Amino acid sequence: MKDQILRTLNLFHEPGSVVELRLIGLKNGRYRPSNASGYFTDFEKAAELAAHYESTRQPESICFTINSINPRLLARSPEQITEHLSKTTSDHDVIRRRWLLVDVDPDRPSGVSSTQEELEAARSVAQQARDWLIERFCFPEPIEAMSGNGWHLMFPIDLPNSPESTVTIAKNLQAIAARFGGGDTGVSVDTSVSNAARVAKLYGTMARKGHEMPGIPHRRSEIVHVPDSLKNSNQEGGTR
Repeated sequence: MKDQILRTLNLFHEPGSVVELRLIGLKNGRYRPSNASGYFTDFEKAAELAAHYESTRQPESICFTINSINPRLLARSPEQITEHLSKTTSDHDVIRRRWLLVDVDPDRPSGVSSTQEELEAARSVAQQARDWLIERFCFPEPIEAMSGNGWHLMFPIDLPNSPESTVTIAKNLQAIAARFGGGDTGVSVDTSVSNAARVAKLYGTMARKGHEMPGIPHRRSEIVHVPDSLKNSNQEGGTR
């Protein structure tokens, strides 16, 4: 598990950059679940702590910031996880947009896991969207990941954190959603993920929506495909 988490951090972020980990729904015995957060430049330490909290506190989700953020945020919770941290990354803390997230999820009641059939439907729609964006609009090949209950496409980008960039990303997501979401597909493309401070599932960690029931298990998220253009880059110790 730790190796998968470390691979994720190295793949999406350059060495020495600051990344926020955000833990949602930490179990607290008889008390209500809580959230926690921490900022890291030491990805080994981040992966170690994420794996520790994953196994001991069984959070609903562990996420990470996908874009480049102000390095001064490290001082909020340096190389450690802090529960009930009062400040987390906001849009104005982002210094560069590095990834466009296309989040394809099955239509289902909130707070429950997806069935295998629903997960496969999300994968099918995500792959159709991927092919359309590459062939029609010359998008670069994305990283593909299973989020636990749906499917993620992560397209590498390099844009300033500006209102214009946010509008551009929002319009792209709306166009993808209009073409591939809704109707009888049984899935939706999330158009709310265009903000700069967006977090995504920390691949390699579990998704725990509600209780496990027959046919709707908790699943470990995973990176399924990395394009050749990104292989042997950050994850192998180099840079993009």
